Amino acid sequence: TTSPRPVHPIPLLPYHRIHLLFGANTDVGKSVVSTGLVRAAAAASSQQQLKSVNYIKPLQCGGSDESFVLRHHRDDDEKRTNDSNGEQPNFGINCETLFRWETPASPHLASRWENMPVSDDEVISSLRSSLKN
Repeated sequence: TTSPRPVHPIPLLPYHRIHLLFGANTDVGKSVVSTGLVRAAAAASSQQQLKSVNYIKPLQCGGSDESFVLRHHRDDDEKRTNDSNGEQPNFGINCETLFRWETPASPHLASRWENMPVSDDEVISSLRSSLKN
């Protein structure tokens, strides 16, 4: 038998607000809900005069959630510009996908089929690194 690996928590700063979204299949609305959460965080952050919101997707299979999130954020930017008498808002959403596969399937299958496996440790390490920046 193997013993369980020790879990090393990812250090977070007090102002990090984290939302984890899980869905058991494709086309169940994860991207739509994520975009809504990002837009709400962006609106709240711009009122508090913070500079940005980070959208980090550890694993992406097929398509691009980044383009979906950013497309809907640009709609909000245009509305804020119109509401602020033409002044360009100084606010952004940073999108980052840590590991990506083209096949729209679960990550464990897509990574095998595309011969691009990634370990849990690699995902955690990349996430840690991304959160530090």
